[in-house]
Amino acid sequence: MVSLMGGELNVESCWGVGSTFWFEIELSSTDFAAPISPQQQQPVITGYEGKRRQILIVDDRP
Repeated sequence: MVSLMGGELNVESCWGVGSTFWFEIELSSTDFAAPISPQQQQPVITGYEGKRRQILIVDDRP
């Protein structure tokens, strides 16, 4: 996913300590900020089309 967005996934690993993974991607900025009212319904995402994918996120820091 990171690669598809033009970024690169990096890792630093230290035996007995753990690993740190990070990535950087360039995103365009905008001056537009749409106000969100409390009554506004958020869409419910129920899935996606295409091949089934999995993402695993693990962090030992809250």
